Amino acid sequence: PTPARADHARSQLRSALAVRVAPPPIAPPDERGRAKALRSIRAEGRGLRWVTAVTDFEREQLGLAVRAFGRYAQAATDVPELVVLVAGPWVEEAQAIATAYAPGAHLTVLPLSGAAALRTALASAQAAFFPLAAAEPRRGEGLTWAAWTAASLGLPMVLGRAPATVDGLLDHQHALLAEPNEEALAARMQFLAARPYIWPTLGETALGLVTGRLAFDRACDIPFEVYRQVLRARPLPAVANS
Repeated sequence: PTPARADHARSQLRSALAVRVAPPPIAPPDERGRAKALRSIRAEGRGLRWVTAVTDFEREQLGLAVRAFGRYAQAATDVPELVVLVAGPWVEEAQAIATAYAPGAHLTVLPLSGAAALRTALASAQAAFFPLAAAEPRRGEGLTWAAWTAASLGLPMVLGRAPATVDGLLDHQHALLAEPNEEALAARMQFLAARPYIWPTLGETALGLVTGRLAFDRACDIPFEVYRQVLRARPLPAVANS
């Protein structure tokens, strides 16, 4: 459970077995936060509202997302909703896929016009669902920009395991990760929907990861000469120079 205990276990086992630190458990917040999350669902008059986004290079995997949501909706006790944001001129094709692969499910396909529309749609949802890049990422590709935007809004998410792992997201800590098949994805969606008390923790940790990545990217954009000038302008202790 802690790095110190992991080091102790490694020293005792003498590298006979692999030892890793288990992720910290997701502790439920106080009852007030849990009640607030439940009221937000009931105020909608229907089940949990999910949102996902599909770009042109992900369009061949839309069927996987629709089938997974349809399976989850059949097992749900309420009537969940999925809003599919489509980036590209193929809204009618996406609607036809949704109707064919998830008949009877409450599913809406909307065109995605820009970053502002993406944030507005994500802010109106209660959970995000991004399995569309769940296949093995090409050349190290990770999550899409829509998934990172959802994380920056603090939404609880179900993600494909492969791209989430590439970007450093951990299961049950930043999001719920699933294998790229409809059974696993539907089970993760059902697990998340039944436990609203873990939503704040997932949202906060994902937001912290996004903030750290943004700070790192900005630091990488600063030319090295800037750092060199800062070091020259400020004298360093002798121990640092050595």
